Amino acid sequence: MVDNQASSQHHDWNIFYHKHKILRDEKTGDFDRDKAEELLVKEAEISEKTGNPRIVDVCCGWPQAFGKLIDFVAKKQMAHFQ
Repeated sequence: MVDNQASSQHHDWNIFYHKHKILRDEKTGDFDRDKAEELLVKEAEISEKTGNPRIVDVCCGWPQAFGKLIDFVAKKQMAHFQ
């Protein structure tokens, strides 16, 4: 049986989306690294608990910020990165 709280959290795994509160500056990709890491840890825990595969959707509207955001997620995510 899937924990309803965990399964209702799917929208949280979009990270760095427009007006996401962890972003300090969308154009430069400046963000709260501690908060972003907390989200990734939480997502990993829910994935482990439910057995659902990890999918982290890195959103970015500014090309100059994309590399920084992708690099952060790639380094923090313990699963395969494609």
